[in-house]
Amino acid sequence: MGTRSRPAAPSLALSLGLLFASPASIISTIAPLAAIAIGNLGFMSPASGEAALTKKQSDALNTYNNARSNFEQVLTQRRAQINSKQPLPNLPGQALYLARNAMMSAYKDLTDALPSKIGGPNKYGIPPAYFDAGNEALLDEYRKLFDIMQAPPANAQKSDTPFKDVVDLGTAIARAKGGSMRPMPKRRAVSASGCSLPRQMAIRTSGMRARTNTRAVCKQAYPKIKMGKGNGPQSKNR
Repeated sequence: MGTRSRPAAPSLALSLGLLFASPASIISTIAPLAAIAIGNLGFMSPASGEAALTKKQSDALNTYNNARSNFEQVLTQRRAQINSKQPLPNLPGQALYLARNAMMSAYKDLTDALPSKIGGPNKYGIPPAYFDAGNEALLDEYRKLFDIMQAPPANAQKSDTPFKDVVDLGTAIARAKGGSMRPMPKRRAVSASGCSLPRQMAIRTSGMRARTNTRAVCKQAYPKIKMGKGNGPQSKNR
């Protein structure tokens, strides 16, 4: 009995000491023990803790971080140019578009390598495997910049029928230049059968105009068909 109670004596003494000790002494007593426990976490096996990233996963993560940083830099640069009234480069939206696509493509590669990186839905309805909801602010700025760059000139007139206005403007320009706005005549449909061809048909050749009979044309087009007295073809077996 005496030997079994001895191992419990230090634990009982420690419990009573912590119960009646001051808060400062409790912290000084527990802090070393906590440091030892935290230090032992470094020796956890991958099975018990989070496994280390493979080279492919690490490369995908670095590529995504670089693409996201580049997209953010392009947005910042274009915003600064617009705010300072600087002349924009040719095709100013192309760099934004390519940087956005590069970020989303890199994120898809990352989620393929690390499916755990797939987050929740976003307000734009983009599949979570292609877009991180935490980047919604970047896409908001992206849309705002395009709204500014695609805005019409300040002196532009608003129209509810822009396509009709273009047609009317083209018509007015053609009439001012003396062009004819008469409708094109409808062409007569011609069939390949001899009965639908006119009796006398005009054939345009190189530099000359010849008139030939319908029967002669049908004999050339249908050499195995015997032509009757009328316009319609007749079979030899008949």
